[in-house]
Amino acid sequence: MVYLALIIPRAFAILEAVKRYLLPVSVIVLVLGVAVIALLVSRPSIEEPVATTDTTQTPQSTETPDQSVVAGRYALYSPEAVASQDYTQTVLFFHAPWCPECRAFETAIEASTIPEGVQILKVDYDSSTDLRQKHGVTLQSTFVEVDQSGETVSRWVGYGKDKSVTAILENL
Repeated sequence: MVYLALIIPRAFAILEAVKRYLLPVSVIVLVLGVAVIALLVSRPSIEEPVATTDTTQTPQSTETPDQSVVAGRYALYSPEAVASQDYTQTVLFFHAPWCPECRAFETAIEASTIPEGVQILKVDYDSSTDLRQKHGVTLQSTFVEVDQSGETVSRWVGYGKDKSVTAILENL
């Protein structure tokens, strides 16, 4: 009985201390939770298609008496674009919107003039598993040169390398 008389006041003191600190800690946890949710809602998820500006450069031919040369372009991948007879070199760029290396390459490509007769086609790394398997791509920021039938000619992983159109074309 004496033991209970000693424990009960001590238990009430601990309960009062918990109540004193529980409210401020709860408020902090709540504020942090709301902040995290706000960040997650404001960022596009990996599954959502990321809105991109149309970076397709319309092919313009420069007529010469001997040949027709088409201006280079950066466009979204399509089988029809690969099969186009207008370009002498087609490069697939396996891009992931969440990849910093891919974003850096894309910025460099968009800021550059793509040489005549060359097209760089942006392929969504996350959703194009068939193309990744077909071309042996295991890492985003991989560039694959293909022929007009879509077969691999050469492959270059640009991860950690120079971010320029020149580097892409020289390494393929």
